[in-house]
Amino acid sequence: MIDYQEVISIILKASGFFFNEEALGQTIEKGVMDYTTAVDLNVENYVEEELKKLAPGVQFLSEEKELQGDIDIMKPTWILDPVDGTNNLMFHFQLSTISLAYYDEGVAQFGAVYNPYSRELFTAIRGKGAYMNGRKIRVNDVPDLQHGVVSFGLNQCYREYTDQMFRTIRNIFDKSMDMRRLGTSSLDLAYVACGRASAFFETILLPWDYAAGLLLVEEAGGKVTAMDGSPVKVPENSSIVATNGLVHNEILEIINDGNDFIR
Repeated sequence: MIDYQEVISIILKASGFFFNEEALGQTIEKGVMDYTTAVDLNVENYVEEELKKLAPGVQFLSEEKELQGDIDIMKPTWILDPVDGTNNLMFHFQLSTISLAYYDEGVAQFGAVYNPYSRELFTAIRGKGAYMNGRKIRVNDVPDLQHGVVSFGLNQCYREYTDQMFRTIRNIFDKSMDMRRLGTSSLDLAYVACGRASAFFETILLPWDYAAGLLLVEEAGGKVTAMDGSPVKVPENSSIVATNGLVHNEILEIINDGNDFIR
């Protein structure tokens, strides 16, 4: 049995790296408009080392290692995004998180998303609900998009979907109260879980982007699917639609009107 309180302690200690200005200034260009920093690497190395002490033998999947092909998700697996929102981190937007999930038999058992700037810690254990800083949270009860805020993500590495996404964003904006883009998908999902947003969508997310947030939303009473309404297949790359459940069909209908996004 994994001690999740110990896992949370590891996350909180690792967040100290976010405030290391020297490490923040050490950037690496992984691809076109895709960066990492020494902060990402320091968090990843620390968390992996500590988790191995806590739970030897558990697989480890992380953004900076990208060993997805070597992972059997049916076996116990940690899925880590050491810094979700690296661009935000680089420019001091203070909207970046550590996102960590534990999966067993292909099912999320634990998820945590921590923003060290706001000191908001979102956690969920399967069957035991979702919490923010120890207080139970629920999705909101907004019945339709007209009365809710919708958040969205844009993946700068998949610009072939840009035209479709902006058309979809406009269509949703016309039917919603307002929209937001945080640039940190794990935080977007946490905000759906705690009722700040009624929905969140993005065309392509990698497993470390959504693994923890998916459980947060589900344990808070919400719904998460791919854009075609099918279940999200961890640890595959996937489109994501997360909602309070009440607006799910409405937003799926708008997203799929004339679009051909990745499923």
